[in-house]
Amino acid sequence: TEDRLCREWKAREQVRISLPLSRLSIQPGDEIRLPGGGAIFRVAESRIEAFSTYLELEPCGSTPSSLLPAESGRLGQE
Repeated sequence: TEDRLCREWKAREQVRISLPLSRLSIQPGDEIRLPGGGAIFRVAESRIEAFSTYLELEPCGSTPSSLLPAESGRLGQE
């Protein structure tokens, strides 16, 4: 029960990042690993604002077969 509760709590976490427009190809459903974090995230939403690509990420429980690299950007956590 404790493991299940832990997994459900982690699933509630979301991360927002801002990347340069050169990363516009990253789309919802893609899985990425953030630099220095080691965690794998699934892109829940992507949008363009103020000449940047904004991504909303959710933790991913499995290891994907291929990851898209993410460049450094501003990182904020809700």
